[in-house]
Parts: sequence; structure tokens; C-alpha cells
Amino acid sequence: SAAGEQASSDGAGFFKKNRSLLREGHDDAYEVMRAEQANYSVSIMCKELEVSRSGFYAWLKRGGAAKRAEAEAVVVAEIKTAHKTVLIIN
Repeated sequence: SAAGEQASSDGAGFFKKNRSLLREGHDDAYEVMRAEQANYSVSIMCKELEVSRSGFYAWLKRGGAAKRAEAEAVVVAEIKTAHKTVLIIN
């Protein structure tokens, strides 16, 4: 159908199917948007992922992905230290 063709051409189907995977908050949605920015318009992605354009651009300006990767690296280091401690104790 024409509506189905339009949904697939503007990416709406892709984002509607994957919205349930992005329940952790806006950061996950913004990560997808940053990755897909060359393929889809920011306006369409914001609409389909139910986030604001201004929020996305503010996230980018704050360093979005880099900041998150840095925080995740800290957590991974803490987990590794905890595992080493458990192994030494046992």
C-alpha cells in the first residue's frame, strides 16, 4: 500500500519496531539517532522515538555518546576490580 511504502521510505517502521528496545531513557534513543542521522531526518526520528529535537541537540552538545562511554568504562573497571577481589578472597 502507499502508506506502507511511505512508512518504509521515511523510516517510521524501523523506529516503531525498535522503540521497545529503547526503554532506558532518552540516551539510547539519542544514540540510535546519532548513528542513523545520515539515513533519516532528525525530525522523523524525534517523532518516532518520542524525544525532542532540542533534547537531541543538547545531548550532542554535552558530548552525549562520549560521556556515556566514559561512564560505562568506569563501571567496567569497578566490576573487574570487584571480581579480582572476590577471587582473592575465595
